[in-house]
Amino acid sequence: MTSPQDPHKHTYSHVNGTVEELLDRLAVAELCKGWPVYRDASEWKNYRSLFSEEATVWTSTFSFSCKSSIMIKTNTQSLPCQQPGQAPKQ
Repeated sequence: MTSPQDPHKHTYSHVNGTVEELLDRLAVAELCKGWPVYRDASEWKNYRSLFSEEATVWTSTFSFSCKSSIMIKTNTQSLPCQQPGQAPKQ
């Protein structure tokens, strides 16, 4: 239980940490900020830079995950994103 005299038993800091922890948090923050900004602005080169070649993405737009390169192609060519082996939608 917390009180005005002792509001928290533990001190949490999201600024402190090892260099590795700080870099991990920075990478996550950049992904969270870059994903919607680059996608909505159609800045595909910048968007692509957020992911490795092997990355798969999951969005509410699609009901399954697909490779980031497929999602970029889908968005730039207005094609439906398809699961591997799925026939194109007509």
